[in-house]
Amino acid sequence: MRNKQIERQILDRYTPIKITDYAIKKANVISKRMCELAGESLEVSFCLLDDDPSAEDMLIGDVYISQDQRVTPAYCDVSGSGGIRSMRDIKYNLKKRIVGWGHSHANFDVFYSGTDDATILNRASKWKVKKEVDCLESILEDVGVLEENGSRVLRLDLEGRSVVLKMDMFRDHSDEYNLRGLDVLGSKKRDVGVFYGMTFNALGADPYCVLAYTSEDGGFFVKGVEHKVVENSEREVDVKEVDRQLKERVINLREIYEKESRIFERYKELQSGCEEDMIALMSGGDLDSLNELVDKIDEMSSIYRSDGDFGSEMTEMRIKLAEKLEGSLERIRTVNLELEDESLTEKVKNRLFSRGVDSKIGNLLQYVEGVKDGR
Repeated sequence: MRNKQIERQILDRYTPIKITDYAIKKANVISKRMCELAGESLEVSFCLLDDDPSAEDMLIGDVYISQDQRVTPAYCDVSGSGGIRSMRDIKYNLKKRIVGWGHSHANFDVFYSGTDDATILNRASKWKVKKEVDCLESILEDVGVLEENGSRVLRLDLEGRSVVLKMDMFRDHSDEYNLRGLDVLGSKKRDVGVFYGMTFNALGADPYCVLAYTSEDGGFFVKGVEHKVVENSEREVDVKEVDRQLKERVINLREIYEKESRIFERYKELQSGCEEDMIALMSGGDLDSLNELVDKIDEMSSIYRSDGDFGSEMTEMRIKLAEKLEGSLERIRTVNLELEDESLTEKVKNRLFSRGVDSKIGNLLQYVEGVKDGR
Protein backbone atom coordinates (compact mmCIF):
# COMPACT_ATOMS: atom_id res chain seq x y z
CA MET A 1 0.00 0.00 0.00
CA ARG A 2 1.36 3.42 -0.95
CA ASN A 3 2.24 5.83 1.84
CA LYS A 4 0.61 9.16 0.94
CA GLN A 5 2.90 11.07 3.29
CA ILE A 6 6.02 9.73 1.54
CA GLU A 7 4.50 10.25 -1.90
CA ARG A 8 3.64 13.87 -1.11
CA GLN A 9 7.20 14.63 0.02
CA ILE A 10 8.70 13.03 -3.09
CA LEU A 11 6.34 14.95 -5.38
CA ASP A 12 7.09 18.22 -3.58
CA ARG A 13 10.85 17.71 -3.86
CA TYR A 14 11.28 16.12 -7.29
CA THR A 15 8.53 17.62 -9.44
CA PRO A 16 8.19 19.31 -11.77
CA ILE A 17 10.79 17.18 -13.54
CA LYS A 18 13.68 19.46 -14.51
CA ILE A 19 15.13 18.92 -17.97
CA THR A 20 17.40 21.02 -20.19
CA ASP A 21 16.26 22.24 -23.58
CA TYR A 22 19.20 20.33 -25.12
CA ALA A 23 17.97 17.01 -23.65
CA ILE A 24 14.47 17.62 -25.03
CA LYS A 25 15.84 18.55 -28.46
CA LYS A 26 18.02 15.43 -28.51
CA ALA A 27 15.14 13.14 -27.49
CA ASN A 28 13.00 14.61 -30.27
CA VAL A 29 15.80 14.20 -32.84
CA ILE A 30 16.36 10.57 -31.80
CA SER A 31 12.62 9.84 -32.09
CA LYS A 32 12.37 11.46 -35.52
CA ARG A 33 15.57 10.01 -37.00
CA MET A 34 14.62 6.50 -35.84
CA CYS A 35 11.54 6.61 -38.07
CA GLU A 36 13.31 8.30 -40.97
CA LEU A 37 16.24 5.88 -41.05
CA ALA A 38 13.98 2.85 -40.79
CA GLY A 39 11.48 4.14 -43.32
CA GLU A 40 8.63 3.26 -40.97
CA SER A 41 7.14 4.27 -37.62
CA LEU A 42 9.24 2.60 -34.87
CA GLU A 43 9.74 3.20 -31.16
CA VAL A 44 13.17 3.62 -29.56
CA SER A 45 14.38 3.41 -25.95
CA PHE A 46 16.83 5.74 -24.24
CA CYS A 47 18.14 6.63 -20.79
CA LEU A 48 17.63 10.04 -19.20
CA LEU A 49 20.90 11.26 -17.70
CA ASP A 50 21.98 13.70 -15.01
CA ASP A 51 25.33 15.33 -15.84
CA ASP A 52 26.23 15.60 -12.13
CA PRO A 53 26.05 12.22 -10.36
CA SER A 54 26.68 13.77 -6.91
CA ALA A 55 24.05 16.52 -7.04
CA GLU A 56 21.18 16.41 -4.56
CA ASP A 57 18.74 17.77 -7.12
CA MET A 58 17.92 15.73 -10.20
CA LEU A 59 18.32 17.44 -13.60
CA ILE A 60 18.00 15.63 -16.94
CA GLY A 61 20.78 17.10 -19.06
CA ASP A 62 21.36 14.42 -21.68
CA VAL A 63 19.80 11.43 -23.43
CA TYR A 64 21.52 8.10 -24.14
CA ILE A 65 20.30 5.64 -26.78
CA SER A 66 20.13 2.22 -25.12
CA GLN A 67 22.37 -0.47 -26.56
CA ASP A 68 21.25 -3.72 -28.19
CA GLN A 69 17.53 -2.99 -28.55
CA ARG A 70 15.02 -4.39 -31.00
CA VAL A 71 12.07 -2.16 -31.78
CA THR A 72 8.61 -2.33 -33.35
CA PRO A 73 5.87 0.27 -33.98
CA ALA A 74 4.54 -0.40 -30.46
CA TYR A 75 7.44 -1.78 -28.43
CA CYS A 76 11.15 -1.32 -27.68
CA ASP A 77 12.99 -4.20 -26.04
CA VAL A 78 16.49 -3.70 -24.60
CA SER A 79 18.37 -6.95 -24.00
CA GLY A 80 19.85 -7.71 -20.59
CA SER A 81 23.39 -7.39 -21.89
CA GLY A 82 22.44 -4.17 -23.67
CA GLY A 83 21.19 -2.69 -20.42
CA ILE A 84 24.38 -3.63 -18.59
CA ARG A 85 26.63 -2.23 -21.34
CA SER A 86 24.62 0.99 -21.40
CA MET A 87 24.86 1.41 -17.63
CA ARG A 88 28.63 0.82 -17.61
CA ASP A 89 29.21 3.21 -20.51
CA ILE A 90 27.18 5.92 -18.78
CA LYS A 91 28.83 5.45 -15.39
CA TYR A 92 32.47 4.83 -16.29
CA ASN A 93 32.94 6.58 -19.65
CA LEU A 94 30.44 9.43 -19.61
CA LYS A 95 30.67 9.89 -15.81
CA LYS A 96 26.94 10.56 -15.57
CA ARG A 97 24.05 8.88 -13.78
CA ILE A 98 20.76 7.45 -14.99
CA VAL A 99 17.79 9.27 -13.47
CA GLY A 100 15.04 8.06 -15.78
CA TRP A 101 13.81 5.99 -18.69
CA GLY A 102 12.64 7.64 -21.87
CA HIS A 103 11.20 6.21 -25.05
CA SER A 104 9.51 7.31 -28.22
CA HIS A 105 6.00 6.51 -29.37
CA ALA A 106 7.15 7.05 -32.95
CA ASN A 107 4.45 8.90 -34.92
CA PHE A 108 1.74 8.27 -32.32
CA ASP A 109 0.48 10.27 -29.32
CA VAL A 110 2.48 10.44 -26.10
CA PHE A 111 0.98 8.60 -23.12
CA TYR A 112 1.73 5.67 -20.81
CA SER A 113 0.45 2.23 -21.75
CA GLY A 114 0.10 -0.80 -19.51
CA THR A 115 3.42 -2.07 -20.86
CA ASP A 116 5.02 1.28 -20.02
CA ASP A 117 3.64 1.06 -16.46
CA ALA A 118 5.36 -2.27 -15.92
CA THR A 119 8.58 -1.08 -17.57
CA ILE A 120 8.97 2.06 -15.44
CA LEU A 121 8.53 0.03 -12.24
CA ASN A 122 11.11 -2.48 -13.45
CA ARG A 123 13.58 0.27 -14.38
CA ALA A 124 12.98 2.08 -11.08
CA SER A 125 13.73 -1.07 -9.08
CA LYS A 126 17.11 -1.37 -10.82
CA TRP A 127 18.26 2.20 -11.47
CA LYS A 128 16.49 4.34 -8.85
CA VAL A 129 18.29 7.33 -7.40
CA LYS A 130 18.55 6.79 -3.63
CA LYS A 131 17.04 9.52 -1.47
CA GLU A 132 15.78 10.05 2.08
CA VAL A 133 12.52 11.54 3.30
CA ASP A 134 11.29 12.46 6.80
CA CYS A 135 8.22 10.54 7.83
CA LEU A 136 6.09 11.09 10.94
CA GLU A 137 5.42 7.70 12.47
CA SER A 138 4.09 6.37 15.74
CA ILE A 139 6.84 5.86 18.32
CA LEU A 140 4.68 4.42 21.12
CA GLU A 141 6.10 0.96 20.51
CA ASP A 142 9.60 2.34 21.02
CA VAL A 143 8.65 4.08 24.31
CA GLY A 144 6.35 1.94 26.43
CA VAL A 145 4.97 2.53 29.91
CA LEU A 146 7.38 2.70 32.88
CA GLU A 147 6.97 2.52 36.66
CA GLU A 148 8.33 5.68 38.27
CA ASN A 149 7.90 6.67 41.94
CA GLY A 150 4.95 4.36 42.28
CA SER A 151 3.23 5.71 39.23
CA ARG A 152 2.95 4.49 35.71
CA VAL A 153 4.30 7.02 33.27
CA LEU A 154 5.08 7.46 29.60
CA ARG A 155 8.51 9.10 29.32
CA LEU A 156 9.60 10.63 26.04
CA ASP A 157 12.80 12.30 24.94
CA LEU A 158 11.85 15.03 22.44
CA GLU A 159 14.84 16.86 20.98
CA GLY A 160 16.85 16.36 24.15
CA ARG A 161 14.06 17.43 26.49
CA SER A 162 12.48 14.83 28.74
CA VAL A 163 8.68 14.79 28.77
CA VAL A 164 6.65 12.64 31.18
CA LEU A 165 2.99 11.69 30.73
CA LYS A 166 1.37 10.21 33.85
CA MET A 167 -0.84 7.20 33.21
CA ASP A 168 -2.56 7.05 36.68
CA MET A 169 -6.02 8.16 35.55
CA PHE A 170 -7.21 4.55 35.33
CA ARG A 171 -5.05 2.59 37.76
CA ASP A 172 -7.22 -0.51 37.56
CA HIS A 173 -7.00 -0.78 33.77
CA SER A 174 -4.33 -2.15 31.50
CA ASP A 175 -1.71 -0.04 29.77
CA GLU A 176 -3.35 -0.81 26.45
CA TYR A 177 -6.62 0.59 27.80
CA ASN A 178 -4.98 3.73 29.15
CA LEU A 179 -3.17 4.33 25.84
CA ARG A 180 -6.23 3.88 23.67
CA GLY A 181 -6.76 6.83 21.35
CA LEU A 182 -3.33 8.19 22.26
CA ASP A 183 -0.57 8.25 19.66
CA VAL A 184 2.84 9.84 19.80
CA LEU A 185 4.41 10.66 16.45
CA GLY A 186 8.08 11.08 15.80
CA SER A 187 10.10 11.98 12.72
CA LYS A 188 11.95 9.09 11.13
CA LYS A 189 14.21 8.89 8.09
CA ARG A 190 12.93 6.58 5.38
CA ASP A 191 14.99 5.35 2.42
CA VAL A 192 13.30 5.80 -0.94
CA GLY A 193 14.29 5.61 -4.59
CA VAL A 194 13.22 8.15 -7.23
CA PHE A 195 13.09 7.60 -10.98
CA TYR A 196 11.64 9.55 -13.91
CA GLY A 197 9.78 8.38 -17.00
CA MET A 198 9.20 10.44 -20.16
CA THR A 199 7.52 9.59 -23.46
CA PHE A 200 8.38 11.53 -26.63
CA ASN A 201 7.38 11.13 -30.27
CA ALA A 202 8.73 11.86 -33.75
CA LEU A 203 6.30 14.78 -34.13
CA GLY A 204 7.95 16.91 -31.45
CA ALA A 205 5.05 16.81 -28.97
CA ASP A 206 5.57 17.84 -25.34
CA PRO A 207 6.73 14.78 -23.39
CA TYR A 208 4.37 12.84 -21.16
CA CYS A 209 5.98 12.55 -17.71
CA VAL A 210 5.83 10.03 -14.89
CA LEU A 211 7.49 9.94 -11.48
CA ALA A 212 8.19 6.48 -10.06
CA TYR A 213 9.45 5.75 -6.56
CA THR A 214 10.32 2.81 -4.37
CA SER A 215 10.10 2.41 -0.61
CA GLU A 216 9.87 -0.45 1.85
CA ASP A 217 6.17 -0.55 0.94
CA GLY A 218 6.90 -1.40 -2.73
CA GLY A 219 7.14 0.38 -6.06
CA PHE A 220 4.69 3.06 -7.20
CA PHE A 221 4.33 5.75 -9.83
CA VAL A 222 2.40 8.95 -10.44
CA LYS A 223 1.35 9.70 -14.02
CA GLY A 224 1.00 13.03 -15.75
CA VAL A 225 3.40 15.05 -13.60
CA GLU A 226 4.70 18.37 -14.88
CA HIS A 227 8.12 19.07 -16.37
CA LYS A 228 10.11 22.29 -16.45
CA VAL A 229 12.62 23.22 -19.16
CA VAL A 230 15.77 24.88 -17.79
CA GLU A 231 19.08 26.03 -19.24
CA ASN A 232 17.98 27.41 -22.59
CA SER A 233 21.34 27.06 -24.34
CA GLU A 234 22.41 27.29 -27.96
CA ARG A 235 23.92 23.81 -27.90
CA GLU A 236 22.87 21.88 -30.99
CA VAL A 237 22.27 18.16 -31.41
CA ASP A 238 24.83 16.30 -33.55
CA VAL A 239 22.44 14.56 -35.96
CA LYS A 240 25.22 12.55 -37.65
CA GLU A 241 26.29 11.14 -34.29
CA VAL A 242 22.68 10.31 -33.43
CA ASP A 243 22.38 8.43 -36.75
CA ARG A 244 25.61 6.55 -36.08
CA GLN A 245 24.48 5.47 -32.62
CA LEU A 246 21.03 4.41 -33.83
CA LYS A 247 22.56 2.21 -36.55
CA GLU A 248 24.96 0.70 -34.04
CA ARG A 249 22.62 0.17 -31.07
CA VAL A 250 19.22 -0.60 -32.64
CA ILE A 251 19.31 -4.15 -33.99
CA ASN A 252 16.74 -3.43 -36.72
CA LEU A 253 18.80 -0.57 -38.15
CA ARG A 254 22.06 -2.46 -37.72
CA GLU A 255 20.69 -5.29 -39.85
CA ILE A 256 19.59 -2.84 -42.55
CA TYR A 257 22.97 -1.10 -42.49
CA GLU A 258 24.90 -4.37 -42.65
CA LYS A 259 22.81 -5.46 -45.66
CA GLU A 260 23.46 -2.13 -47.38
CA SER A 261 27.17 -2.50 -46.62
CA ARG A 262 27.25 -5.93 -48.28
CA ILE A 263 25.43 -4.56 -51.33
CA PHE A 264 27.84 -1.63 -51.57
CA GLU A 265 30.87 -3.95 -51.35
CA ARG A 266 29.39 -6.01 -54.19
CA TYR A 267 28.78 -2.83 -56.19
CA LYS A 268 32.43 -1.80 -55.77
CA GLU A 269 33.55 -5.28 -56.79
CA LEU A 270 31.44 -5.13 -59.96
CA GLN A 271 32.70 -1.62 -60.76
CA SER A 272 36.29 -2.77 -60.52
CA GLY A 273 35.51 -5.81 -62.71
CA CYS A 274 33.89 -3.60 -65.36
CA GLU A 275 36.93 -1.38 -65.56
CA GLU A 276 39.21 -4.41 -65.96
CA ASP A 277 36.92 -5.83 -68.67
CA MET A 278 36.98 -2.54 -70.60
CA ILE A 279 40.77 -2.45 -70.59
CA ALA A 280 40.92 -6.04 -71.86
CA LEU A 281 38.27 -5.46 -74.54
CA MET A 282 40.02 -2.40 -75.93
CA SER A 283 43.06 -4.54 -76.70
CA GLY A 284 41.23 -7.62 -77.96
CA GLY A 285 38.83 -9.97 -76.23
CA ASP A 286 35.86 -11.90 -77.54
CA LEU A 287 32.08 -11.92 -77.39
CA ASP A 288 32.09 -13.85 -74.13
CA SER A 289 34.16 -11.10 -72.50
CA LEU A 290 31.74 -8.50 -73.81
CA ASN A 291 28.83 -10.53 -72.44
CA GLU A 292 30.49 -10.61 -69.03
CA LEU A 293 30.83 -6.82 -69.06
CA VAL A 294 27.17 -6.42 -69.93
CA ASP A 295 26.14 -8.91 -67.22
CA LYS A 296 28.14 -7.01 -64.60
CA ILE A 297 26.54 -3.72 -65.57
CA ASP A 298 23.09 -5.34 -65.51
CA GLU A 299 23.74 -6.56 -61.95
CA MET A 300 25.01 -3.13 -60.92
CA SER A 301 21.83 -1.56 -62.26
CA SER A 302 19.69 -4.03 -60.32
CA ILE A 303 21.33 -3.26 -56.94
CA TYR A 304 21.91 0.46 -57.46
CA ARG A 305 20.02 2.88 -55.22
CA SER A 306 20.50 6.62 -54.91
CA ASP A 307 19.33 6.87 -51.26
CA GLY A 308 20.53 5.13 -48.11
CA ASP A 309 23.96 5.30 -46.51
CA PHE A 310 25.87 4.57 -49.71
CA GLY A 311 23.55 6.19 -52.24
CA SER A 312 25.75 9.20 -52.96
CA GLU A 313 28.88 7.06 -53.34
CA MET A 314 27.12 4.60 -55.63
CA THR A 315 25.77 7.46 -57.76
CA GLU A 316 29.25 8.96 -58.11
CA MET A 317 30.74 5.59 -59.09
CA ARG A 318 27.89 5.02 -61.56
CA ILE A 319 28.51 8.33 -63.34
CA LYS A 320 32.27 7.73 -63.57
CA LEU A 321 31.73 4.26 -65.04
CA ALA A 322 29.30 5.63 -67.62
CA GLU A 323 31.82 8.30 -68.65
CA LYS A 324 34.55 5.68 -69.06
CA LEU A 325 32.21 3.46 -71.06
CA GLU A 326 31.19 6.28 -73.36
CA GLY A 327 34.81 6.99 -74.17
CA SER A 328 35.66 3.32 -74.70
CA LEU A 329 32.75 1.83 -76.61
CA GLU A 330 33.86 2.82 -80.11
CA ARG A 331 37.31 1.42 -79.48
CA ILE A 332 35.84 -1.80 -78.02
CA ARG A 333 33.55 -2.23 -81.03
CA THR A 334 36.33 -1.56 -83.56
CA VAL A 335 38.82 -3.94 -81.95
CA ASN A 336 36.29 -6.74 -81.64
CA LEU A 337 35.19 -6.44 -85.31
CA GLU A 338 38.72 -6.59 -86.75
CA LEU A 339 38.49 -10.26 -87.74
CA GLU A 340 40.46 -12.08 -90.40
CA ASP A 341 38.52 -12.95 -93.56
CA GLU A 342 39.98 -16.40 -94.26
CA SER A 343 37.07 -18.37 -95.67
CA LEU A 344 33.35 -18.41 -96.35
CA THR A 345 32.79 -20.13 -93.04
CA GLU A 346 34.75 -17.41 -91.28
CA LYS A 347 32.76 -14.73 -93.08
CA VAL A 348 29.51 -16.21 -91.74
CA LYS A 349 30.98 -16.39 -88.26
CA ASN A 350 32.18 -12.81 -88.55
CA ARG A 351 28.75 -11.52 -89.52
CA LEU A 352 27.13 -13.36 -86.61
CA PHE A 353 29.85 -12.09 -84.28
CA SER A 354 29.37 -8.55 -85.56
CA ARG A 355 25.66 -8.69 -84.80
CA GLY A 356 26.41 -9.95 -81.27
CA VAL A 357 28.92 -7.20 -80.66
CA ASP A 358 26.56 -4.52 -81.97
CA SER A 359 23.78 -5.85 -79.76
CA LYS A 360 25.91 -5.75 -76.63
CA ILE A 361 27.35 -2.37 -77.54
CA GLY A 362 23.74 -1.20 -77.87
CA ASN A 363 23.00 -2.44 -74.35
CA LEU A 364 25.99 -0.54 -73.00
CA LEU A 365 24.98 2.62 -74.87
CA GLN A 366 21.51 2.40 -73.33
CA TYR A 367 23.12 2.19 -69.90
CA VAL A 368 25.28 5.25 -70.59
CA GLU A 369 22.32 7.26 -71.87
CA GLY A 370 20.25 6.20 -68.88
CA VAL A 371 22.90 7.44 -66.46
CA LYS A 372 23.25 10.72 -68.31
CA ASP A 373 19.44 11.18 -68.17
CA GLY A 374 19.41 10.36 -64.47
CA ARG A 375 17.48 7.11 -64.86
